[in-house]
Amino acid sequence: SEAITQWVGSPMGAFLVALATTGSYISALALQIIQSTLLALLGVLLPLVTPFVLFPGTRHIFWGYVRWFAALLLWGALFRIVEQVMLSVHLSALTEPLRAAVEADSTWALAQVIPNSLAAGVVIHLAFFGLQFMVPALAYSVVNGVAQRTLR
Repeated sequence: SEAITQWVGSPMGAFLVALATTGSYISALALQIIQSTLLALLGVLLPLVTPFVLFPGTRHIFWGYVRWFAALLLWGALFRIVEQVMLSVHLSALTEPLRAAVEADSTWALAQVIPNSLAAGVVIHLAFFGLQFMVPALAYSVVNGVAQRTLR
């Protein structure tokens, strides 16, 4: 754990942690702004869409509206799940090799493990950063999959 503290305290480690944190915060903020804007728009459209449930020919329009609304409500929960998985995977990918090198008490092993752990951390953060932007598509797919099975 001392090696981890030293690595995070180093300029490169601190920069990468700050970069990953800032990227995650900005993507979360962007998705929350988009979500709140779309929810407001769908809230305004509700009085216009509600009469479509009365007629069998237009009922699919109402159910499409309900599916979009449910998908938007799922964004927050799915984003938090992705965020928690990202944090747990990143920490385990970084700490396990470092712990093994520290237990081996070899400077050479530690010198080899730190760049590998750094590369693993960067790759994992980039993968989950991309996954954060797939949350809207995932929520829409989940809602449509459930709707296809229950609304038939």
